[in-house]
Amino acid sequence: MLRYGLVGSGMMGVEHIRNLAITSGAVVTALADPISASLSWAKDALGEAAEKVAVFEDSASLAKSGLVDAVIVASPNNTHRDVLEPLFDAGLHILCEKPLATTIDDARWIVERAKASPGKFWTAMEYRYMPPAVAFIDQVHGGRIGNLRMLSIREHRFPFLPKVNDW
Repeated sequence: MLRYGLVGSGMMGVEHIRNLAITSGAVVTALADPISASLSWAKDALGEAAEKVAVFEDSASLAKSGLVDAVIVASPNNTHRDVLEPLFDAGLHILCEKPLATTIDDARWIVERAKASPGKFWTAMEYRYMPPAVAFIDQVHGGRIGNLRMLSIREHRFPFLPKVNDW
C-alpha cells in the first residue's frame, strides 16, 4: 500500500483523487488546503473514505505528519516552490502538477532540490499514459507514420471549472 497526500484539493486535486481510487495499492491518507470549499470537493470525491483522511492547512503540516509516502501537488502554479520545500525536506516522493513553476528562478530551485532529494520527483503529464496516446507513440516508434517532425495537440476539455480566487 502506498499512502498519498494531496496538496491542493480543487479541480485537479479531485481529478487525482478519482485516479488514485482506481489505482491498485493507492490510498489517500491526507489532504492539505487552506480553502474549505476545495476540501469539501475532495471529501465528496473520497466518499466514505474521507472519514479516515487527515486534513492540514499547509504542506509543512502534512509533511511532518508521517501519514504519507507520496504527495501530489495540485496547488496554484505560483505556490509550487513554497509548497514543495517542506515536502523535499521530508524526503517524500512527489508528483507536481504542471507547470512546474511560474518563474525561471523557482524552476531552477525545484530542479536542484529534486536532484538532491531521496524521494522520486515527477512533473505530471498524464496524457502520455492514456491509451490513445500510448498507441500513437507506439506507432511513431514503430515507423508507421515516417519521421515525426512536429506534433501539436489541442485539448478539448471545456468548460474548465472555476478556480479558487481565479488563479
